[in-house]
Amino acid sequence: MENDFLPTNQVYKLLVRALDDFGPDNWTSELRHSVPGFTPFRGQAFADFTYVDSQGQLTRTWLGPDKAAAWQGRWPKYHIEVKSTRGDETEPFHMSPNQMFTVRSYHLV
Repeated sequence: MENDFLPTNQVYKLLVRALDDFGPDNWTSELRHSVPGFTPFRGQAFADFTYVDSQGQLTRTWLGPDKAAAWQGRWPKYHIEVKSTRGDETEPFHMSPNQMFTVRSYHLV
């Protein structure tokens, strides 16, 4: 579990710094209980993080200003699943069948 927690916690810290309205409630997986002071997540874990981009901050950061302009006023909800490996970006990583279904059903780009 620690191997999953460390990279997920790093991504959480990056998102907190980058987004004005990102916090503990956006952590929507069972790993949330591992953070001191955070309450355990209650509900079905859909992704490590869920974020409604109500101001377009994440969309502008990830997709750039041109694509973000197309989303103006109808900002997406992001379901962010953190995956890590011990190697570089070519190293394979595991995804469950449920995660693959989710990716195929809810992809943005």
